[in-house]
Amino acid sequence: MRAFYLFACLGLSACNYASSEIEITPIQYDLIDTIETIESPSGREIEFRSLKPKNCETCPFVFFSHGANSTYNRHDALFLPFAARGFHIVAPNHTDSEAHKTRDQYELADSLGYRLEDYDLIMDRYKPDQHFVAGHSYGAMIAQMTAGAKLTPPLDTQTPTSKYSPEKIIAISPPGPIPNYMEQAGWSKVTATSLIVTGTNDIVPTMTENWKDHLISFSVAPEGSIAVIYEDMDHYMNGAYGRENQNASLERNQAMGHLINVMADFLTDSDKVLDQDTDFAEIRRR
Repeated sequence: MRAFYLFACLGLSACNYASSEIEITPIQYDLIDTIETIESPSGREIEFRSLKPKNCETCPFVFFSHGANSTYNRHDALFLPFAARGFHIVAPNHTDSEAHKTRDQYELADSLGYRLEDYDLIMDRYKPDQHFVAGHSYGAMIAQMTAGAKLTPPLDTQTPTSKYSPEKIIAISPPGPIPNYMEQAGWSKVTATSLIVTGTNDIVPTMTENWKDHLISFSVAPEGSIAVIYEDMDHYMNGAYGRENQNASLERNQAMGHLINVMADFLTDSDKVLDQDTDFAEIRRR
């Protein structure tokens, strides 16, 4: 219970930005962007967003899990250009989302189990030949759990496991260790090559006081995993996603452009990620 409330605080954290504002001209992407629903065996309605390029039949499939309290419509800075690179993104509104239609019917402490069920049911719905899992914050931990991460005993035996294993995962600002809930030993169980993303201002009060804690899971990730650290970027890439704001800056835009390229290259040919090194992002490889 305590662990979820920490995630809830994380999702509602306020952020301060100190970079210069610039005007942004919206880019139009040629995508099929729809809202769909499926029903769980218990009758729970799962609403999800699907984005993919037009005429895309067999695009690589990416399941995306949003952060605590967030929604599937606060990540356009990620979703739109990333889908345009040739990926089919499916992102549900989990039961802990502020925008979930019947959120008050669910216990917050049960959200982890519901999130994993969302993943399995959406995978049942699409049955893609090739799939990856990505997520932000709480959702990043969900991505790691679909790839084998385990909660701290005895919670590990009380948490459902997925029948679908992703080829690779992308964990954007995953949590640092949470005592008696998720710790380094649990992350060592991850079997999928991982991309871990954080920033030098990625600090979440009461949960991740040191941005370097976001890299604990990277320290035990499988060989070939990659970490990208953005200079002066915070938990929401300075308001680009999750807790969006209009304070766009050159620094934020270049970081986001870089991140989209890194994500696409990581999923298709991870060796290319090393070519993306810049003076505003540090890249590490295990």
